[in-house]
Formats: sequence, structure tokens, C-alpha cells
Amino acid sequence: MDDPISVLLIDDQSIISEAVRRMLAPEQDIVFHYCNDPLQALKVAKECHPTVILQDLVMPQMDGLLLVRFLRSRDAPTHQIPLIVLSSKEEPLVKAQAFELGANDYLVKLPDRVELIARIRYHSRAYTNLLKRQEAEALLRDENLRQALYIQQVDKLTQAAFTVEQDTFQPESLSDVVNRGDELGQLARVFTHMIKTVKAREKELLDANAQNRALIAAMPDLLMRVKDDGTHLEMINSDRHDVFNAEQFAAGKNSVYDLLPPDLAEKRMYYIRKAMQTGELQVYEQQLTIHDQPQDEEVRLVKTGDDELLIIRRDITERKQAEVTLQRLKDAYARFFPSEYLQFLRKDSVTEVQLGDYVSKTMAVMFSDIRSFTNLSESMTPQENFNFVNTYLKRVSPEIRNHYGIIVKFLGDGMMAVFPEGADDAVAAGIAKQKRVQEYNEERQATGNLRLQVGIGIHVGHMMLGMVGEDSRIQGDAFSDNVNLTARLEGLTKFYGASMLISGQTLEYLSNPAQYQMRFLDRAIVKGRNEAIAVYEVLDAETEEIYNLKLQTQANFEQGINCYRDRAFTDAKACFEQVLAVNSLDKTAKLYIERVEWLLEHGVPENWNDAWTFSEK
Repeated sequence: MDDPISVLLIDDQSIISEAVRRMLAPEQDIVFHYCNDPLQALKVAKECHPTVILQDLVMPQMDGLLLVRFLRSRDAPTHQIPLIVLSSKEEPLVKAQAFELGANDYLVKLPDRVELIARIRYHSRAYTNLLKRQEAEALLRDENLRQALYIQQVDKLTQAAFTVEQDTFQPESLSDVVNRGDELGQLARVFTHMIKTVKAREKELLDANAQNRALIAAMPDLLMRVKDDGTHLEMINSDRHDVFNAEQFAAGKNSVYDLLPPDLAEKRMYYIRKAMQTGELQVYEQQLTIHDQPQDEEVRLVKTGDDELLIIRRDITERKQAEVTLQRLKDAYARFFPSEYLQFLRKDSVTEVQLGDYVSKTMAVMFSDIRSFTNLSESMTPQENFNFVNTYLKRVSPEIRNHYGIIVKFLGDGMMAVFPEGADDAVAAGIAKQKRVQEYNEERQATGNLRLQVGIGIHVGHMMLGMVGEDSRIQGDAFSDNVNLTARLEGLTKFYGASMLISGQTLEYLSNPAQYQMRFLDRAIVKGRNEAIAVYEVLDAETEEIYNLKLQTQANFEQGINCYRDRAFTDAKACFEQVLAVNSLDKTAKLYIERVEWLLEHGVPENWNDAWTFSEK
């Protein structure tokens, strides 16, 4: 019976999907899967386990050749799966590029049904045979290794018999043989146990006392015996150690209460009683002063008789100092390379991070900037500039981390941050950040300083976040056209007079947009792009006064937007004038009045579609 065939079609056109499905429907052994979003292709492939992938080269969400590169990347689950690329026409150059990137076949859609099924069967059969061959090769390798290991371990057991006669046998030489579960392993265990038993008894009879004395003398720890009431303290190897309150001990004082300060004596007695009651090892730490130097100690107590304990005291001063130094180093590293960045890159330590490490996924990105910072900085000295920027960043940066974001980099008075879990975290962080700015402004105003105005832009899209630079200097950065778009969106806050703007795509990714007060502002074409984006203002980021004014005028504002988009410019102007009558600081309303007056004076261009093109950043 032939192996089942699983076909995955990646194409944004559902009509193509339906056509291919119908072609394959009569084939009982072929299962058809469809993905209309190339950004989800790898996820769908992991779920349906295709034996052949059909991929369109022309899709709006992603360049087809780029998707071929992703499907053929060595860490992708689709690395070996046969890939047949589809195109609307014969293009030798595109075909060559597709083959160079790893495509297995090329068809002009829609191909003939018989040819398509024949190619699918051919490639699927080759892929299935490849998997079977790899599995068989792995099994053969494992069996050869098992047989070779068996022969090698038989030789080890034979050699061990000779070493017994020469009194040079080492049980460790058979450690791998005794772990076997067969007769050879049983023989090795019996052999080893017999030799160990004989040697152990011999050693016990000849060297027991000498070994104990040598062991105690060589121990780095101070050993003491004590009665369960804390008396009759006896130092076993005090000649090798500094003893706290040695003068008292030399004078015949041998009680815990005689030799330790009251607080430490009570602590010692607590653990003595606990060790006697439970019979379990007790461990605690303390600090003493010996020869005017602080000394950290680890104390272990173990019950050795009905009324006696053994106390093991170890000097851990150097370890404690090393722990403090290590923690300082970790804290210093974290300031330059935050722990959340390590987690995002799936690294345990900063020492594992390499140039070129990256993660590619859909994320929310945020840009923020202080308005008119140049004017502010001109009135300050260089040191005052640094103090001012650092004071501001100390206030607002924690809100990024509090909402599971990662600060990619500081941009002077601004910053760029990403939120791997999406729009909800980014919007919540932006609002919280503006609240910190408002609190800071209250303090600045109380001391006679100007209030700060901070603009924030948030967009959601696919991007790559990773390490760039060169061998001697690397840093984190993000790459994507979506990053540039977010920077442009943040720049629009000064044109609209808004504290925080989000794109329409960000709004779509919010799990509960109704929890925020927003108003649609515009369809904008930012510099460097040809397509318009929907721009929304998040009113929750405004001060309470501005929030209430914009909420009060929202009905007139929305009516004005609708009239403007319907080309009812006179009515639109009247609506925006009503907005300004209540809130004269509404910069967006003023902007629309300027646009309406221009359109009334010059007429509506033939290709006008209500989107406004910005020529400035």
C-alpha cells in the first residue's frame, strides 16, 4: 500500500485553493491542506506535516522568494519537504532564483491536473523514501554501535581478570559494563562486587585507624563534639583552625554559652535541639569576628549518639565575597544587556549571545520622543542635559519592563521598545508612560520649569530583533519596514497635537479595544510609503483636562471626519469649528479646517481619496 500524501498549498487566492482542491479530490490517498497567509506557513506546516508544499510566488503579505528562503532555512521544519513553486507565467529568472533558494519544482498555474498529480506523487514518494532511508540508516548505525560496544566491553571484562592477579584492578574500569541489563552486565556486577568486598575488608583491617586520623587532620573544616545541652564542647582538629574566643576555651570554658555571644549561642542551641529531635542534618550560617576580622561561617550539625552531636564549621568568607562580586557583575551586565533580552533570544547567559542571533516574529513596536527637546537643551549645560535626560528616562523606562516590553535602544531623549506579546502590552505601557510624564510635569511646574510634551507611536507588524555590529562591539536592534513606519507614526504626534498614536493594525490586534477611549484621526501616507495607514489617537494617554475636552467634542469631531470623507467640506468645517469652540487646543480640528479651506478654494483633485500625504518626518 502506498504511503499517504499530504499536500499544503500556500496561496493568498482562495479561488486557486478551490481549483487545486478539486483537482486532488478524486485521489483517495491525497490529503489537501490550505494556508492563505504566508506569515502562518511554518505554523501550519508543523501542524499538518505535508509531504509536498505548493507555494505561490506572488502574495501581498510577503515576497514569494523570501518565503522560499524561510521554508528552506535549516532550522525550519520544512527544510527537506519537497517544494513546488507556482507562478502565473514562465519567468526564467524567477525560476532560477527559486531553484537556487531550494525549490524542487516549478509550475505555471493552473497546471494540468494529470501533470500536477504526477509531480505531487513523484516528489512525495521521493520525500517519503528519504525519510525511510534516514530512519533505516539510523537504526543500522545504532545496531553497529551496540555490537561494537558489546565486543569492547567483553574485552574490558577479560582484561579486568588479569589485573586482579596483578593487584591493579580498578572497579571504575568496568563502570560502563556493569550498567548493562544483559548477562554480560550481570557477570560484571558480580565480579566487581566480589573484588570490592575483598578489598574493602582488607582495607578496613589494615588502615582504618590511620585513615581516620589522616582524614580528620586534612579536613578544611573545624570539627567539634558537643553534648545535647551545649556543654563539654571538644575541639577535634583545632590546631589547624582559628577558634572564636580561644582564650575562654583554653581556660576550661567548654559550653556553647561560654564561647559564643548570647544571640549566636541561642541560635546554636536551637539547631542542636532540632538535630537531636529530628535526627536530620542541620545547616545554618553565621558571622563572627576573629582577630578583628569578620568571618562568615557555615555550621553543620549531625546527631552521632543519644546525647552527642558533631559540629562541622566551615569558613565561607571567600565564597560570600565571590557571591557579592558575581552579583555585582550580573547587575552590571544587566544594565547593558537586560535579562528579558536574553529570554527573548532564548539564551541562558550573556556569554552565549553571538553576533547575528535574532528572532523573527510579529510584535508591537513603540517609538517615543520629547517634543522640542532641542529648544530645551539649548538652555542647559552639557551636564544638565545628561542629568535631565537620565532623570526623564529613569521615570518612564520601568513602565516598559512592567508591561513585558524590551527597550531595544535609547535615542537621546527618546527610545525604541518592542513588545513580543503584542499590542495589549504596548498600549498599556504607552498610557502608563504618559502618566509618569504627567507626574513629572507637576514637579517641574512646581519648580518653575516648562512642562514636557512626549509623543508616542505604536504599530504592530512582523520584524526581526537580534544582534548587530562587529566582532568587538555588538548591540541589539530591530529590522523591518514596520519599524520605520512606527518612527514615522511617532513623528505625526506633533502634527496632530496628540500624546499617543496607534495604527489601525495595532487596533486590530488589541484583545479588548473597548477598554480604551480612542478617536479616529486620519488616513495618512507617511514619508517613504505609498499606502495610507489608519491613525488613531488614544485619549487615555492625555491629561485629565484634555481627555475630558476631547471626549466632550468627540461626537462633533467624528461627524466632521465623516463629512470630510463624504466631500461635504462646508459641513465638515462647521463641525470642526464647533470642536474648537469647546477645545481651542485641538490641533487636529485646526488641521482639518486648513485642509477643508484649501479644498474649497482650489477644488478637489481628481485622484483625491481622503488620505493625506505627509512630506515631513
